[in-house]
Amino acid sequence: MNDPFRISVVIPAYNGEPYLRRSIDSALAQTFRPMEIIVVDDGSTDGTAAVAKGYGDAIRNIRQKNGGVSAARNTGIKASQGDWVAFLDVDDEWRTYHLENAVKVCKRSRG
Repeated sequence: MNDPFRISVVIPAYNGEPYLRRSIDSALAQTFRPMEIIVVDDGSTDGTAAVAKGYGDAIRNIRQKNGGVSAARNTGIKASQGDWVAFLDVDDEWRTYHLENAVKVCKRSRG
């Protein structure tokens, strides 16, 4: 049986070099592991691309022409392979149990 909680994490990033490492690290540290982490670099002009590339195969990195956060989120959704998408802003970070708690809530709401 397939896990119904295959979660793709999408991190839209524009000039997020000072914050991106913290965001990615918090996604990687989840007690409920996401199936993938996608960083959508929305045309950054700082070192955002270099930070993302530094994670190698641990994340998927997509670079696009600047179109704004909504366009970056939409790109991440289209590229995602999970059944669920969780957005993590580049200047935010999650506590290690964030996705685990989200899954618990979803399971309860299903009955």
